[in-house]
Amino acid sequence: MYYLFNMFSIFCRVAER
Repeated sequence: MYYLFNMFSIFCRVAER
C-alpha cells in the first residue's frame, strides 16, 4: 500500500500549486 501513499503525496504537491 506504499504506492497509495506515494500517489497521495504527489497529488498533495500538485494541489498545493
